[in-house]
Amino acid sequence: MKKHILSALVCFALSISFNLKAQETGTLTGTVVDAESGETLIGVNVLIEGTLKGTSTDLDGRYSIRGIEPGTYTLVVSYISFQKQTITGIEIEAGETVKLDITLQPETETLEDVVITADAILDSEAGLLRQRQKSISFSDAISAESISSSGAGNAAGALQKVVGASVVDGKYVFIRGLGDRYTSTHLNGSELPSSDPNRKSFQMDIFPSNLLENIVTLKTFTPDKPGNFSGGLVDIATKDFPEQFSFQLSASTGYNTQATFSDLRIGDPSSTDAFGFDGGRREIPKEVRDYLNSGQEIPTLRDTRNDPQAAETLDRLSNSFNNEFQPREQYGVMNQSYGFSIGNQVPFLGNDLGYTASFSYSQGYSGYNNGDVARYDLVGNFDDSEQLFRRLDVNDVKGERNVDWGGMATVSYRLTDNHRFSARFLKTQSGTGVGRYLEGFQYDIPNALFQTRVVQYTERSLTSFQLSGKSYFENFLKTTVEWKAANATNTQDEPDLRYFTTQVDTFASGAILYSSPTNNFQRPGRFYRNLEENNRNAGVDVTIPFNSFNGVAGNIKFGGNLVDVERDFREQRFDFYTDTQNFTLNDVEGDVDAFFDSLGILGYANNGRPQFGNYVQNASTPRSNYDATRTVSAAYLMTELPVTDKFKLIGGVRVENADIEVISQDTALAVGSLSNTDYLPSVNGIYSFTD
Repeated sequence: MKKHILSALVCFALSISFNLKAQETGTLTGTVVDAESGETLIGVNVLIEGTLKGTSTDLDGRYSIRGIEPGTYTLVVSYISFQKQTITGIEIEAGETVKLDITLQPETETLEDVVITADAILDSEAGLLRQRQKSISFSDAISAESISSSGAGNAAGALQKVVGASVVDGKYVFIRGLGDRYTSTHLNGSELPSSDPNRKSFQMDIFPSNLLENIVTLKTFTPDKPGNFSGGLVDIATKDFPEQFSFQLSASTGYNTQATFSDLRIGDPSSTDAFGFDGGRREIPKEVRDYLNSGQEIPTLRDTRNDPQAAETLDRLSNSFNNEFQPREQYGVMNQSYGFSIGNQVPFLGNDLGYTASFSYSQGYSGYNNGDVARYDLVGNFDDSEQLFRRLDVNDVKGERNVDWGGMATVSYRLTDNHRFSARFLKTQSGTGVGRYLEGFQYDIPNALFQTRVVQYTERSLTSFQLSGKSYFENFLKTTVEWKAANATNTQDEPDLRYFTTQVDTFASGAILYSSPTNNFQRPGRFYRNLEENNRNAGVDVTIPFNSFNGVAGNIKFGGNLVDVERDFREQRFDFYTDTQNFTLNDVEGDVDAFFDSLGILGYANNGRPQFGNYVQNASTPRSNYDATRTVSAAYLMTELPVTDKFKLIGGVRVENADIEVISQDTALAVGSLSNTDYLPSVNGIYSFTD
């Protein structure tokens, strides 16, 4: 024990010594870019005048000079074919990191040095604006700085601040008013899978804002982008490692006037709802799963009349379900969110190793007690009618609890100044519990009160792992090669969606009749749905710069991409029937809990036949379940050609081959397949009114 304590004290002392030494000096970091194109420059010489300290920019145009004694310095920045810059008045303080971004002007006929006095530092929002100005496609963006200042809790909330983007249902993104099927969503340049069985669009609210660096929406197609979007492409960039050690903690709370410190109709939680997933409370009962997996069908009421074993089976399976068919109350506490992040760059094997880790957690309650839902029917013919008839008018009570958390880790290593690779891991989890109670009248049945209860829980998760790299070959036509490989799995599980409608008839005599209508409403039921989509993709991009006929820099870019997607969708539905000869809702005066306490066999008739109350039947249909695959292979060639100093053309062609296959669990249905090869040409022109 003493040995461990002594070792810890030695390590602690060494750590303090190292930190004190680091705090005696300062660090100068930044990025160097081309003033005309906005592109980062690789291999730029950055030297502190009058010292031996200096470095060159890496693949991202970044530089970092450590161990600078406190004082005022002059920085000399030089690069072939660009004007040398001398930057004076740079103040370095002990233990501080100064960030200085530099813009180099290409050489002109008068090759004079440029002297700049350092005073302002560009922030991330300004950097994004500069990127948009130099972009070869029409785009909008929002940075982490703007996301934080807007108070958005997730990516969906942040995208509401982007021009031309609208968010539907709090999660689906529409670009320029086009539907979600025309929008493609990427994470750090890699396509994301969808978790909704009825939509192509990704559910953006699953990304906590604490993990985001920026969000860029591209609205113009270029050949280096996938061909499956015509409305727009949303690229979410997660946080990269910082230039210096960074550690942040955050906490916030909020108050909802209609939900906080109120009893909300949500439903009984499971033991793990606070972590964003169900703890097994809402799963299909094990007895039912095992019975159906054995290939047997749940007995019908007719089967039980002369078969005691069938009666016992139906009774056992019916009683395996709980009796919860109406939303129970949960107490809404204050909304809250927490987050932390840590990151740094450290020397490792003679080069820089960057890392960052982030985690965020939030929980919130919302709801209302005074909602109003109405349905209107058109009176008369469609062409000449000017009147709507209010068919249905109900009061709506809703409660909701949302739990979201996400974690991310990034490691990036620079092998040399010209070669770097990165690994990113991301995990997000979201759980939403919703309860609703609707009560009201149909105008054509004025004496009948209709009551509908819904209890729903949805859990979603995204797991993503990405590898990427970038290399610069100065002696081979100054070629830049970027590659990436990613695997992402998105799931959506909706366990035990419950719905139950009752009707209360009041007669002139004062008598009241409780019933469960099935003509215009579904039977009491429990619905289970699960979707899992896995997306594997890999791609490479090669860029070769050149000088056009007028001496302005352009480039040729080519590459390829492969996307392989697998989707599995399963749903099961169980309806509850009532043997009305023995039992009705009126027998318990409309008490829903007592009604569903009466599951299975209630007794036996004189002839020995079982008398059932409520009993379960399997209402699932095989054709609703399917497995699907999609494979898209693509190659492209494009060029960025400056025609004049202010006008340039971006053109090329992309070739994509897509194979899609859908296999239904209903063996009577044929396998659906589609195979297409498409050529996607593109020409864009950009005219710059200013430099």
